Order: sequence, then structure tokens, then C-alpha cells
Amino acid sequence: MDADFLKRLQEAFIEEAHEQIETIRSCLNELEKDDGNKVQAVESLLRTCHSLKGSARAVNLRVIEMTCQIVEARLVSYKGSEHKVNRLFLDRMNDYADGLDQVVHSLEVAEEPSVQHLERVAAAMTQDEMAEALRLGTSSPIILGTDLGADSGTGSRAGGTGTAASSADFGAAGSASSGTSNEALSGAT
Repeated sequence: MDADFLKRLQEAFIEEAHEQIETIRSCLNELEKDDGNKVQAVESLLRTCHSLKGSARAVNLRVIEMTCQIVEARLVSYKGSEHKVNRLFLDRMNDYADGLDQVVHSLEVAEEPSVQHLERVAAAMTQDEMAEALRLGTSSPIILGTDLGADSGTGSRAGGTGTAASSADFGAAGSASSGTSNEALSGAT
């Protein structure tokens, strides 16, 4: 891809990402209200994460693309039962928005994005979903309904030359290509 074109694409991504992060935060605020329109908030979160996922793919930000896929799967599990959106999920989503902010800021100042925060939140969401599925005796849509392993994940991150995290980076078999350890991915510090 032409370097000048990629730069313009990244600039458009940054501008759009700021708007999408604000939408995510607004939807989370709506979900936190007792009288909030939870159905509309979940739908808006789904659309926003889907758009962000596609935008991230266009600028080779694989970790945002993959973590958006995890968030989307979790949101789909709430469709039809939006009243069951819980505090832990809202906290994870607020953490996720913070991580997105960090990555976008890094891109703005032309630094290599630090993706460890996003990886930790995505791994925690996956663990939360699995724990809930085990508790309820159901299948986890995050694990069974998504195919994060379809790509090797070796594309370059926008703004740098590192490799993006692959689906294996969220599991227990090895450390993430960004340098995080299994403990960091599982939430331990």
C-alpha cells in the first residue's frame, strides 16, 4: 500500500475512532441508567464496534479488529436480554474504551501503539463469557461463534513495523507477539 495513502487512511481512522469511542461511552452511560434504553444502546454498541472493526482492518490494526470481534460476540449474547447487561461487562467496556483511546492517541503522535491494555480487556471478556457459559451450562458465543483463527495475524500495525496479535495470543499457549505474557493476558499483574 502506498505510504501516503496509508497515512491519509490512518488520519481518517483517527478522526472516526474518536467519534466511535465517544459513541461507545455514551451507550455505556445509557446502559448504566435504570431507565435507559438498553435495547437501543446494545444495538448502537454493536453497530459502532462493527464499524470500528472494519476501519481497523483497513489500516492494519489487527488487535483492534480482533478485540472488536470479541466485544461484538459478547454484545450479541445480550440481544433479546439487554436487561441482563451486568456491571462487570460495563466495567470491562469502559476499560476497553480507555484502551482504544490509548491506541488512537499513540497513532496521533506517531508512536507505536501499545496494545497490551486492549489485549488484557479482551482476554478478560473471553474468560467472563466462558465462566458465565459454564455457570449456565450453555455454549459461549465468544468461543463457539467467532473464528479469530482464520488469519495468521501477521499483518503490520499501522504506524509501526510490529506484528499484530493473532487469536493464539488470547489463549493459554504462548505469549503475545506484542510482548505481553500469559499472566498479563489473563488479567494478572
